[in-house]
Amino acid sequence: MRQSENTEGTSCVKDCIAELGIIAIDDDAAVLERIKRFVSEVENTEYLGGFTEPSEGVAYVAEHKVDLVFLAVAMLRVQGLEVARQIQEMNRPPAIAFVTRAAQYSYDAWRTDAVDYILKPFGKSDLERAIYRARQYKLVKEIELQGSYSRKKIYIKCFPSFDVFVDGDILEFTYGKVKELLAFLVYQQGNWSSIDQIVVYVLENHDERSGKEYYRTLIYRLKKILGKYGIGHILETGYGKARVNPAYFTCEYYQYIEGKQELFHDTFMGAYGWAGDAAAYMAEKIVPTSET
Repeated sequence: MRQSENTEGTSCVKDCIAELGIIAIDDDAAVLERIKRFVSEVENTEYLGGFTEPSEGVAYVAEHKVDLVFLAVAMLRVQGLEVARQIQEMNRPPAIAFVTRAAQYSYDAWRTDAVDYILKPFGKSDLERAIYRARQYKLVKEIELQGSYSRKKIYIKCFPSFDVFVDGDILEFTYGKVKELLAFLVYQQGNWSSIDQIVVYVLENHDERSGKEYYRTLIYRLKKILGKYGIGHILETGYGKARVNPAYFTCEYYQYIEGKQELFHDTFMGAYGWAGDAAAYMAEKIVPTSET
């Protein structure tokens, strides 16, 4: 446990120098064995396991502390880029280093925030470079997280429309659907929302497959915008799910639920269709002011 604010930076650096937990996902068992051998020769690393089945690797990341994933791009049953997107949906995802024979995927791979793109056949020095970059990635993320827990005042307004204020300044959204996604998560009051729920309610004009792809794009953009304003900690993500943590902000809607019914007049969350039932319920509870 950190003893004081003055030791936070030191603790963060020590944590990032400590052992790096590493897994590998590749449907070629020989590649996994080669990665295991090289990683075991690098100081301050722990090889946690190799997975020929991508879904098992994703499940492992969801349940364990992993700092770096060596990930194949082209596999028989699923593309590594899709696996990377699944991993990056998670809260505080690990660094990813792609390992592949195909140089043509490098552009798409870098767009996933990968720390390295290693071409087969690879040597120990290639993995060492990726491990070094993963340590830097971890350090940067820890510093960003500490910054997020600063004393920023976050206020979320829901009547008549949805807006977020950070230290009194309104948060500007470039994409309307990103703002709506955050509004929907706030509406859920800290409960987890599955990707299926979000596709149905927020992305209702998309089919299941395109909706899930769109969701991942929106989550990525939402993380970026929240991080830009230093409030990324209010959003938590897991494999196929997301939520906001109400412990980190004040919300007008939550104040209404707690008894301040005078906050609502006639509109809730603007024009979002999924909020219609709640708005109608609130309207029914308005007590008319008697005329004098």
